[in-house]
Amino acid sequence: MKKILFYTILLGMIVSLTTVVYGQSADLIKKLNQKSVHIAAHRGAHLKQPENSIAAIEEAIRQGASVVEVDVRASKDGVLVLMHDKTVNRTTTGQGEVAKHTYAELQKLHYAPKLMEANRNMLFRPYQKLCV
Repeated sequence: MKKILFYTILLGMIVSLTTVVYGQSADLIKKLNQKSVHIAAHRGAHLKQPENSIAAIEEAIRQGASVVEVDVRASKDGVLVLMHDKTVNRTTTGQGEVAKHTYAELQKLHYAPKLMEANRNMLFRPYQKLCV
């Protein structure tokens, strides 16, 4: 009896989630169908701003991108950050895997000078702030 109840609840949750995701996808498709040409900004406008940064996302939107693709990783303490690579080595002044640093440690890092000299003092911001 407990198994039947569990599976019934689980099935209900799956159907509910699928309906919400489908509804959001259908709305997005309607909006995208309003234009015949779309620009997708891979990692944001990474030629003008550091890749995967909120500044790069804002710049891509300003330039007219329909879609902005970003990558999200979790810090050691579970905070989501915008980061393509598994490590912070290439894009920041730090070293090591994102998942092995706390968010407080990541906040102390700067974007690597080789990527964006003018904006190298930009700090990480949590992904959640992007979604609010």
